[in-house]
Amino acid sequence: MKLTQEKLSAFIHVLSETCRVDKACAAIDISRVTAYKWRKENPEFAAAWDEAVRVGFTACEDEMHRRAYEGTLKRVVHQGLECGT
Repeated sequence: MKLTQEKLSAFIHVLSETCRVDKACAAIDISRVTAYKWRKENPEFAAAWDEAVRVGFTACEDEMHRRAYEGTLKRVVHQGLECGT
C-alpha cells in the first residue's frame, strides 16, 4: 500500500485527536506494521507523527488540569435513586 497525502493527513489527524496508533491505522485501513514501516521509511511522515503525538498529549494534559482545577459533575445515585451531583 502506498502512502498518499490524503492517507497521511487522515492518519495524522486521528493520531493528534486520540494519541492512539491503532485508531489512526483503522481510520485509513492499514495495519500497525504498515504504519511503522512508513514511519521508518519516510522522514516527513515520522516528523508529522511526532508532532501529532505532541499535540495530542498536550490536549490530554490540558484536560487533566481542567478537571483537577474545575472538576466534573457526576451523578450521585444511592439505592437506585439520584440524590445529587
